[in-house]
Amino acid sequence: MKLTNVTLERTYNLGNYESLRIGLEASLADTDNPLNVLKGLEDMAELYLQTRLSRDVPPPKTQPQPPQEPKETAKPEAPQQQQPTANEAVILSKFPEHLRQHLTISENGRIIRTKFVSKDYWKEMNFIAKNLGYKWWTNSEDKKQSRWEKQ
Repeated sequence: MKLTNVTLERTYNLGNYESLRIGLEASLADTDNPLNVLKGLEDMAELYLQTRLSRDVPPPKTQPQPPQEPKETAKPEAPQQQQPTANEAVILSKFPEHLRQHLTISENGRIIRTKFVSKDYWKEMNFIAKNLGYKWWTNSEDKKQSRWEKQ
């Protein structure tokens, strides 16, 4: 039997109920090793996925708000963002920016993931958290309560 083509299809979970399907096909020359060509296709799919995940995520779309009547006596207040404490800032600084935007630190020092992320992002977050002495805790009834806690 002579192979003439190899095909690779992969589906990756991006989190947030999204997935990405990648399909690649290659024609084989007489001297090509099909397994080596398939490995090359797999490397290309992984490279594309990493490139896709490293792109800047656009800001979430917000619903337009109805115009409000201006108040004559009140000055508009600038929204105050809660600044992390020194300890929280040190912990967050251990994570790269593309992961830091998905994390927060609770008052009791727990690292909390603010939204579901891709498997690769989660693996990277978990690796860093473990190196900082944290352990992953999950609540089987309420996944939103899952977090990393200091051991």
